[in-house]
Amino acid sequence: MDYDVFISYSSEDRAFADGLCHNLESQDVKCWIAPRDILPGRSWRESIAKAVEATPFMALLFSTNSSNSEQVKKELGLADDYKKIVIPVRVENIKPVGEFAYELLGKHWLDAFGEAGQDHIQKASEYIAEQVKKLKGSVSGSPVLQAKGDEKLLNALKLAYTDGKITDAELDMINTLSMQEGIGPERLKELEAKVRGELAIKADDVPEPETASATETFEWPDVGIQFLQKVKALVGPKLPFEPEGVSNEDEEEEAMAIWWYVTEKHFFGAWLGSKRTSNVTLGWEFSTDNEKRDPLFRTIADNIKSMSVVPDAEEDDQATGYFFFPDGYLGVSSEKRIRIDDLANPKLLEETGAHLIAFIEKTWPVIRKHYGK
Repeated sequence: MDYDVFISYSSEDRAFADGLCHNLESQDVKCWIAPRDILPGRSWRESIAKAVEATPFMALLFSTNSSNSEQVKKELGLADDYKKIVIPVRVENIKPVGEFAYELLGKHWLDAFGEAGQDHIQKASEYIAEQVKKLKGSVSGSPVLQAKGDEKLLNALKLAYTDGKITDAELDMINTLSMQEGIGPERLKELEAKVRGELAIKADDVPEPETASATETFEWPDVGIQFLQKVKALVGPKLPFEPEGVSNEDEEEEAMAIWWYVTEKHFFGAWLGSKRTSNVTLGWEFSTDNEKRDPLFRTIADNIKSMSVVPDAEEDDQATGYFFFPDGYLGVSSEKRIRIDDLANPKLLEETGAHLIAFIEKTWPVIRKHYGK
């Protein structure tokens, strides 16, 4: 049996999970939910892993209970590894921290807490059902809207195939766009075939990867260190200030990070962390060495936020939105999950360098005033 939605939840939230499952299935959306769909005699872990891999959507019920559940964390990690579409449903008025903050960065949230519990379940199920039907192509718009959707996908595919191949990150973007435009998998395949035909892309035309130099390797952690050092070489000459200190190779290898100090305590930097299987988090930030108390830094960060110099991730669903003091940490940062294999991709290097340079150039006019520079 094919399923549409995997429901990830803590056992303490079982009543909401069962209600959501019932409402979705009443709208012809097939749900996989434990323990109902674990067959007798089958391994619990193996059943869940196979279900996540085979199901395009995950509905994550987020609460204090689930944030403390190791099982839910593992399910979310599998969804990230398998590139599934995760729809977080907050059943309690709390914000994600730690691993959940990383994994759910930039996701569209559904709030389903407070009174009128059945109404919240109904609204959440209607939204999820709509997304499922869009992906399956069962929601058909007008011919004009469909043509516009086709055009957007064609342009995205042409851009992705410019170099003759498509990366995992580009594929994620295209799949998300197709869902937003209500274009199903079969139509997406037709559009992709059209683009490949127009660009005359054949298996033999895909360029061979560049030969690595004697000093380069594509194994973790070396590929991560090399990537950050290339970002450093790209960004360093374009800094609008003279750094008071710069990370050296030994520090970079130990911390898996690069940085440029603006003052004795405050710095811009980029880092890699929270590695899980084939994925890792890539981030860049303006931060301070003071872990908890730094009134000047708080003032600077508050100014950056109040002046809307960069998009606030809490208010703007952009992929490059910034978090201000996440989990009490003194920093202004942006981050995203990437595949470790993509660290060797020149496109990711260029994009990361461009994001970091843009961040520094936008925030520096605000920051420098506080230092009298």
